[in-house]
Amino acid sequence: AAVAHPLATAAAGGKGSPDSIEVKVKMSGGGEEQELRVWMRPSETGYHLRCRIKEATGHALAAQRLIFHGRELDHATVLAERKMTHQSVVHCFVRAGVVDDVD
Repeated sequence: AAVAHPLATAAAGGKGSPDSIEVKVKMSGGGEEQELRVWMRPSETGYHLRCRIKEATGHALAAQRLIFHGRELDHATVLAERKMTHQSVVHCFVRAGVVDDVD
């Protein structure tokens, strides 16, 4: 079932912001699957998308492997460069046992 998590929806100026796109994130890993919907700006990067996923799910940035149109989305890739548009689908594979480094 699709879940529009309040934290994910509020990000990037929230729903209805003129320059925002809604990205569907299909989560896989740990035996469960779910779908998130997050609002992003096309000028944001894979890092920003990972941060929104972490806010909504608690999964560490380093544990997330994002795939869009068969290619991995790294931290520095700008979403617009990959031609991500409203309702694009990103697959997020979560690796168990991976935690983020503390700054």
